[in-house]
Amino acid sequence: MAVPSSVAGAVAGGGLAEQLVFQARFGTEQSKVLERLCWERCIDTLQVEEGSAPTLDRLPERTGRCLDTCVHKFTDTAVLVSTESEFWQACEIRKAQQAQLAARAVWGGATVACTLGVCCYLFRGSHD
Repeated sequence: MAVPSSVAGAVAGGGLAEQLVFQARFGTEQSKVLERLCWERCIDTLQVEEGSAPTLDRLPERTGRCLDTCVHKFTDTAVLVSTESEFWQACEIRKAQQAQLAARAVWGGATVACTLGVCCYLFRGSHD
């Protein structure tokens, strides 16, 4: 589950406490999604196997394998998406910094040109 860039941008402007709270909430939401998805996928394997007595502390073997597989796939996908998202965000931040630097250079150049123009006008020699 990727973090939307608008949310990530809002959190990036906040302090450390806001970032930690956001990460905790995001982790909780991701865990809820994981539980719901894997439960829905594996509920049909929850039938009691023949020859085994049903217990409350142990899942049937098929259900356990299904849940393990589901959790591993979901975790692997979440890590991949998170890594790609962080890379994309880093690229976007780099582009924004470059654009800001270019804008500053343009404004600096314009300021220097205006200053030189004013100086030339004020200190021009009189040809009388």
